Amino acid sequence: MDGPSCAWLALLRDPAVSDRDTAHLKTTAQEAQSLYLKACEFGYGWGCTKLAYDEMYMKSATETNFDRTLELALIGCRDGQNCVEFFQARLKRDHAQLVADHGTVPAALMERYDMVTPSWHGPVRRLRRSCARDVTADCIALGALFDAAGQGDNSKMRYQTPYPEISQALYLHACDLKDGDGCAVLGERLKDGLIRNPERALTYAKRGCDLGSSKACFLAASFYEVYSEYPDRALAYFYTQKACLGDRSLQCQIMHKPGDDARAAKMERRVLGCVHGEATTCFLIAENRFKNSPEMRHDLHQIGCHLGETRSCDALKRIP
Repeated sequence: MDGPSCAWLALLRDPAVSDRDTAHLKTTAQEAQSLYLKACEFGYGWGCTKLAYDEMYMKSATETNFDRTLELALIGCRDGQNCVEFFQARLKRDHAQLVADHGTVPAALMERYDMVTPSWHGPVRRLRRSCARDVTADCIALGALFDAAGQGDNSKMRYQTPYPEISQALYLHACDLKDGDGCAVLGERLKDGLIRNPERALTYAKRGCDLGSSKACFLAASFYEVYSEYPDRALAYFYTQKACLGDRSLQCQIMHKPGDDARAAKMERRVLGCVHGEATTCFLIAENRFKNSPEMRHDLHQIGCHLGETRSCDALKRIP
């Protein structure tokens, strides 16, 4: 077997490569990586470049072997493949050294022009200086430059390989400065990013929600939705309703009519009271507000019964 054949077989086997027609051929990432390595060892530069790419984009900095990545990317570059991976591997290695020497946030704020595409010197310098003055929105925007997912228009400004440790440190910096949206973005990345920690993600979502971020409230609600790991319709409703007090998105229009903030706030307090131990409130809002919503009514009565409200226990028996 030759290098191109190994590379082609690796693509067929690689579960990260989406292809409906070859889904039945997928195995494990480890097997695919071993085939890419064989392609590289046969002298096929694309296999080396693919291994370097996966090291940089599919792993956090703490998991990346920078010397090996640079070696693989250089082999691919000399074989006529895209040399971008080589330069990005060097940037990520240099950032890792800066982080080790100075700390994560200070490294992100250092004005190192050799690490920035020349056309972005001005915007990046402005974001760094502004973040250093604790302008939280610009700390979030700067974090997006290091973020694998990107954030809005800032994703177009990305000037090096993603570095999730730096992006998350900048989001945390904004969150610690009481910017709820910073907590929300951090929660999103901890929920679904390269460095996953769902428990911490929920903690930051709740913190951001308490700071007034609708985005964070919606994120907190997602942890309790029907298809989540820990479904809880009462909490999902509570956090969605709380988001709606400051956001006129489609989800909020479904929850209550425009201009109905007083009624929504009153309902929010009642649901919150039930969730936090007011057994009678659970029974009353289940019967008076959610009579035509069997699932929500069931969940509220279940909480009330657990808290000792006998009328909720009786109501549960009557719900089909």
